[in-house]
Amino acid sequence: MGSIFVNTATPDNQPLTEEYLSDPNLLPAIKYLLPKLKSKDKQIAYAEFLARKVKRHPKNLNIHTQRINLNYYLENEEAYFGALIDLLIALGPKAIELKKSILRPTYGILTKEHRVFIKKYLHSGISPTLSINTKESRLSQGLSSTSSVIIGNSDQKNIKQPLPTARKKITKGDYQAAQTILENALEQNPDDEEITYELLELYLNKNMINAFTSMTTRLQGKTLTAQKKWLETEKRLSKS
Repeated sequence: MGSIFVNTATPDNQPLTEEYLSDPNLLPAIKYLLPKLKSKDKQIAYAEFLARKVKRHPKNLNIHTQRINLNYYLENEEAYFGALIDLLIALGPKAIELKKSILRPTYGILTKEHRVFIKKYLHSGISPTLSINTKESRLSQGLSSTSSVIIGNSDQKNIKQPLPTARKKITKGDYQAAQTILENALEQNPDDEEITYELLELYLNKNMINAFTSMTTRLQGKTLTAQKKWLETEKRLSKS
């Protein structure tokens, strides 16, 4: 992997289009890449410095880009993922080509689960209230911990009767709400066989392969019930 610690100027005459945000801090490309830092300790410290700067200046694209590139160079996948999350929060649904140009040279470092997640939200952007289970995001107001992605809705986490409530949602065709209710309930009670079967059937019936992948990551380290059903669902979704 080549060094990115080189000062490289960007042409000043690159036009801004409507696709880019109007905020003057959100330039189409950074003026300079990262400073020359020979010590890895200094590079790691600078990456943390950039993360703090992102929190203070969330609309400064220069900082976002530097942070993404530095964590890619350091091969810190989790911090790189958190930096991408913050970029998608800052840009929202705008600047699609700009987001792609930042991602394209470095995207390969992501795990499969993180790649699926970033691809899902690349065009729409990410709401800061979306629960994302990573400590490396500085702009997310959702849940955070050291494991991978969690997607949820806070007003659906403490439903007293999740199974009948989810079934009512399914009957009404509100599959996304049912999915969220069942996923949150299963996270709290991973040994609940009824909820497990209901959720896995929903994944199968609606071909929710990305949701299935994200949920298996979310439940890593927990003892699950109905192991055969999980394996069967995985095989059937992979063939769809």
